[in-house]
Amino acid sequence: MSDIRLTIDGSPLPVQLSGTTAAAVALQPINVSSCDRRTRNRLVVHLDAGRHEVRSGAGAETGLDVDRIVWSSRAGGRIVAQT
Repeated sequence: MSDIRLTIDGSPLPVQLSGTTAAAVALQPINVSSCDRRTRNRLVVHLDAGRHEVRSGAGAETGLDVDRIVWSSRAGGRIVAQT
């Protein structure tokens, strides 16, 4: 399942999944992270102020239904420490 087809404003965002098959089959949350080792697999996205469109591929095509994405940043837009 390497092609999740997550895009922001039409630009592809390469991501990878982590979690168990059992969790995915049970429709439990699984983690999505960056494929970029330079960000230590943290999904880092820089967005200008304003409205943006985040899309994922159709679950029937990708094998994955993305129901929710949680974004966070510190005041001023700084990156939140990884927990």
